[in-house]
Amino acid sequence: MKIGINTSFIDLKSGIGTYIYNLVRELQSIRSMGDEFNFFLSRKSYTQGIFDEENNNIYRYGIPRYNSLRKAFWEQITLPGKIKRIKLDLFHSPAFISPLGLDVPSVVTVHDLAYLKYPETILKHKRRYYDFMFRRSVENAAKVITPSEFVKNEVIKHYNCPPDKVTAIHEGVADLFSPESNKDAEKKLLKRFGIVRQFLLFVGIIEPRKNLKRILRAYQNAENTKDVQFVIAGKAGWMYEDISGIIEQLKKEGRIIITGEISPDELKILYNSCIALIFTTLYEGFGLPILEAMACGAPVVISNYSAMPEVAGEAALKVDAESVDDIMESIDRIIEDDELRNELKRRGKDNIRRFSWRKCAEETYSIYRSV
Repeated sequence: MKIGINTSFIDLKSGIGTYIYNLVRELQSIRSMGDEFNFFLSRKSYTQGIFDEENNNIYRYGIPRYNSLRKAFWEQITLPGKIKRIKLDLFHSPAFISPLGLDVPSVVTVHDLAYLKYPETILKHKRRYYDFMFRRSVENAAKVITPSEFVKNEVIKHYNCPPDKVTAIHEGVADLFSPESNKDAEKKLLKRFGIVRQFLLFVGIIEPRKNLKRILRAYQNAENTKDVQFVIAGKAGWMYEDISGIIEQLKKEGRIIITGEISPDELKILYNSCIALIFTTLYEGFGLPILEAMACGAPVVISNYSAMPEVAGEAALKVDAESVDDIMESIDRIIEDDELRNELKRRGKDNIRRFSWRKCAEETYSIYRSV
């Protein structure tokens, strides 16, 4: 079977990039004799050591990631032409959108439907494009993969999709994330970022659906945060200006650190060093930081919304993400209650056993074979 996979987002610093990277790595390790993988990606993608180029075909293109029109042209015109010429048996689009003119069976991964749930958090022209392309990609696909049962149910409901067409396949957690950390590296990193006290951690892009305005307001108002810093491991995204005021105020007080993009090794250090991960966002299709933090032994506070309870199980403190008071109370509890933190650490260690990238790849491979 000749399988094609669009890996143009493989080095994207996001959950989608992490998904594609780990899926591709594991798929190659379980490839059956007679099967062939064909990967399509940008010439600029940093992929050293990811691809087995002796046993698979790698096609590199000048893909303009940040030019939407040119990117769409490559995805909808150039890519289908190449797929037809090399006579693939199956094509997997692991980031929402498939080429619409395919003449081979397709599989598409839909990570979330945030554009429908929180339309105000996405630019209007992008929302229209997503609605058209996501819907057509799902309709045209032979099989649809989602990272959670939550997203599976959303896809079935919003796109009127037959339930047997959609399969939830949980994502995993990389072996890198573990409770062990290099103390010298930790000391240097914390000094570099200006982290001089105990700290709470948030991981993700600063954008509306991440709920940072409420989270930071809760942190400001909490009783036990006077000597606790707040670290955001991520960069400013769309509508950053909406919360820039509270961020600048906290910066003047020396209470907040924004790291920008960081490496997985640096993120591991922060997980190992923090009091807890505060991940009370408004919407997640999965929520990789939940598992990464648990794998590093960090207690986790999550929203009782979307896929987060499914991923965290009983191993996280759950709150109402739309209530500043609820988030504030959880912050105070997680800081002052040693017994609670230790219990969440223990439960987190048990919870992550349910997830692995190898299992994700095996279940995805089974989908390919079923088409």
